[in-house]
Amino acid sequence: AITRWSADLAARVNAPWAFDLHRTLEDLVSGDGSLPATTSGTTGPPRSMRIPAADLIASARLTANVFGLRSGDRALLCLPCTFIAGKMMVVRAFVTGLDLVAIDPTGPVLPRIAGLPPFRFATFVPQQFLTAMRTDANAVEHAFSTVLLGGGPVSDALIAATEPLRIEVYHSYGSTETV
Repeated sequence: AITRWSADLAARVNAPWAFDLHRTLEDLVSGDGSLPATTSGTTGPPRSMRIPAADLIASARLTANVFGLRSGDRALLCLPCTFIAGKMMVVRAFVTGLDLVAIDPTGPVLPRIAGLPPFRFATFVPQQFLTAMRTDANAVEHAFSTVLLGGGPVSDALIAATEPLRIEVYHSYGSTETV
């Protein structure tokens, strides 16, 4: 049902991000459940690899345990599934039973989620989150409980912008290498 839903979504949306989400879902539910990924290049030349299903599941469970995620928690996918961060949000939704809402990862996030109930968990790249904070920090604070940043360095401006927030904001790196 999930694959059929994503194929319908991809056809309706007719956007690369929707097709990437569909491809990730297909990879997870067919074959051995492994996912293709490319390392970031921060620890050496970027290289292509396949991450085994067991490693994806273990990583998703660890993330769920660390952040206290439970089945039914709402999560936002606002990153492309061409990269590991987007793919791992899909894996976390499968493994943990998250209520995953996927939106177009290009452009501002806040207008795309306006009027939706708050999200327990979301992942952003730092610049994407800084843009949201500069747009409306109050809306960010009401929309999210826990935010995980990755995919790049966190600037001093972003650190300063997050300090007054009453939500949890974490930074990680090397997601492909560490799954």
